[in-house]
Amino acid sequence: MHQVFRALTRLSVAMSLCAVAANAFADGYQITQIPAGVFDNPYDLDFGSAQVPNGLVHGLDAAVLRTWSAEQGARDVATLPFGVYALVNDVGSVVRVDRRDLRSTARLTTADGRDTRLDTHDNFVNIQRMNNQNQMVGSDGYSAVMWLPDGSRVDVGPQGVPLSYGTGINSAGVSVGTYQSGPNAYRAFVTLGAQGWTDLGELPLGTSPASMGAAAINVRNQVVGGVRNDDLLTAFVWDPVRGMQSIAPTSSRYYGRSSAWGISDTGVVLGQHFSDVAQVDIDESFIWTEQAGIVALKDLLSPELQATYTNIIGTSINGSGEIIAWATLHNQAVVSLVLTPVPEPAAVALWFVGGLAGLVIRQRRRGVPSLLAPH
Repeated sequence: MHQVFRALTRLSVAMSLCAVAANAFADGYQITQIPAGVFDNPYDLDFGSAQVPNGLVHGLDAAVLRTWSAEQGARDVATLPFGVYALVNDVGSVVRVDRRDLRSTARLTTADGRDTRLDTHDNFVNIQRMNNQNQMVGSDGYSAVMWLPDGSRVDVGPQGVPLSYGTGINSAGVSVGTYQSGPNAYRAFVTLGAQGWTDLGELPLGTSPASMGAAAINVRNQVVGGVRNDDLLTAFVWDPVRGMQSIAPTSSRYYGRSSAWGISDTGVVLGQHFSDVAQVDIDESFIWTEQAGIVALKDLLSPELQATYTNIIGTSINGSGEIIAWATLHNQAVVSLVLTPVPEPAAVALWFVGGLAGLVIRQRRRGVPSLLAPH
């Protein structure tokens, strides 16, 4: 089973190489500014499920859970009493977690009105991510859990450890998370269905045992996050074929002060450089691919956009490479943005050729969630 999984991953990686060029360092990004008043907190926005390329953003306006896209505008999803939080995905399903009583409860409501109570055991439930198949990942008490659309639950990650929690899930239901391996020591894991969970391994950094946290996973089962070792924080990307790779900053100014927060389906990583290893202040956001390495997000904008928006900080990236960010205007007002990759014509042609090659391959073979602290 593991060999089949690795073979499929290699095929997926090969088919996506041309698409990376079309999604990353092409003509940069175009910006859509989210209208003022749609969300009350520009620093805490996210994509619905980070799966589909429709720019559906969700966040809060006071106690109202709201979605927004350039095509659909703003839509109120739910009013949340104090002590209740919710997530919404791109197909309109909403999961609510109610912490007002001694024991948390959680309910999934689909777009067609079906309401399902989730199987929860503990008094503190935390749901981090929901995909478009209505699969959810997070924690129930001290254990990482995936909930299914019928409300049932599956334990993910290692069992019998002091603490574990899920942080991400892709469209195939492959989940990632972090578990406590010892006093003040954390490790990252990926759970590959019936194959069970796998520790992501280590990076050869520093001299003391490293702690690491997984932040997100894409459709190719690539995982990103951060590793802390000897008071240094280093961004990483992992995949089932090549294992762990560090994402080293190009400037010595940020050595030991970077982490990765998200990854698109073609392997475009969104990360942050911090002003200190405590991850308190973000200096700048960066984009990384294996082909091009690290490029500051601001450097991928036109001079006109750089003159308009300063201190651009990306907070989320979806499967198609769209990025949610906040930025400061010259009058010091903070605004929310959606950055959309603008592919070069040549890159689009390469993507088309790569897609045709992938189609031939498929036809021939048809028979055959701080990262290092609890969330």
